[in-house]
Amino acid sequence: MATKPVIICLCHFLVLLLHFALCQEPGICTSRFDYEYKILKKLHDLEVEIEAVKQTLYDRVSVAFMAELSRDLTSFTKGATVIFDHTILNNGSRYNPSNGVFVAKGSGLYVFHLVATSRPGSNIFLHVMKNNEQVNYLFLENNVDFYHHRSVPTVLEIAAGDQVKVIIHGSSGSPNLVGCCFHTHFSGYSLILK
Repeated sequence: MATKPVIICLCHFLVLLLHFALCQEPGICTSRFDYEYKILKKLHDLEVEIEAVKQTLYDRVSVAFMAELSRDLTSFTKGATVIFDHTILNNGSRYNPSNGVFVAKGSGLYVFHLVATSRPGSNIFLHVMKNNEQVNYLFLENNVDFYHHRSVPTVLEIAAGDQVKVIIHGSSGSPNLVGCCFHTHFSGYSLILK
């Protein structure tokens, strides 16, 4: 009969030993509430991380626009912004067709392209401006018997909030920028966003 208490003690010892061994594994000895809490916390942390990645991707979504003059421009005031009022594309909504200004959402490398066409008898000087700094120009010199069509690309390093636009620098003769049908347009896109 002395073996029965020894066997019972040995069984208790083995149960305690097994319990101790299992408790070394993560999640085995936690209550159901602790386990569910840990799972919910991990899910919450993943949701926060996914939202951060989505925001980063949203902030880096490419920006692209193209806008043209809807009609001929015949009134030229030095320093006035050329308003390309007919928007063809405006991904990211960074170009404003009511004032002719592109405002960068994010910092990065951008490419802009100005295409202009003048009627005969025009001398027109246009400047591409980044904030208040001239970064490029386009000159349409006097033609007596045909339309003049020119373009100029501009590659710029831009910070968030920088503005890019086209202004009239000067004109002579009977200046006339041809509108409609893609004769005179301004476009741009983000090449690399930081």
